[in-house]
Amino acid sequence: MMTSKRDIFVKTIATRRSVYSQDRLEQILSESIQAKEKEPGDRTAKDYRRIKRFDIVDVQGKQRLVAARTDNEEKDIRFFVSIEEMYDIIDYTHKKMNHGGRDRLWPILSKQYANIPREVIQTYLKMCDYCCKRRKRINTDSTNDNVNLTVHNDTNELMDTSLTNIIHDIQPLQPTNIIKHEQHLQQQQQ
Repeated sequence: MMTSKRDIFVKTIATRRSVYSQDRLEQILSESIQAKEKEPGDRTAKDYRRIKRFDIVDVQGKQRLVAARTDNEEKDIRFFVSIEEMYDIIDYTHKKMNHGGRDRLWPILSKQYANIPREVIQTYLKMCDYCCKRRKRINTDSTNDNVNLTVHNDTNELMDTSLTNIIHDIQPLQPTNIIKHEQHLQQQQQ
């Protein structure tokens, strides 16, 4: 049986604390509703945590869990989404941003969603075929150890050598090396 990218994504991020399954979100939603309905004297510590962290809004006749806001805040509503919804949300935004990276996706997603951390975005990006191919192409172009350079030796002959050999042969310039180098240059000029 073929496992889809969504299934792998869900399995990978399921252990994170800030990421909830649909069942867990519904449980938190019902606990938050019950906590708000209780009288202040009857509330438990858990009820106060739910009230402080979560709010409930009606979206097209369905109650949704959102990040709590104070009355004087003019912030946008930030929804809590389930693991199952997260993949589609990140996938849509990523493709809409022309395969934008974590630092381009995070500001957009964090304005609309309360529980999509950077690490989850990074997990998705590692699974994007296009981005993996692009990253692989960039890495192979810039870190190729077999780059041949032409270097003049003492007899002015050209020789090929690898970049790694050149780096290992370079000695840091110290005062004695500078003096020797200057003497060598003077001898060549004469």
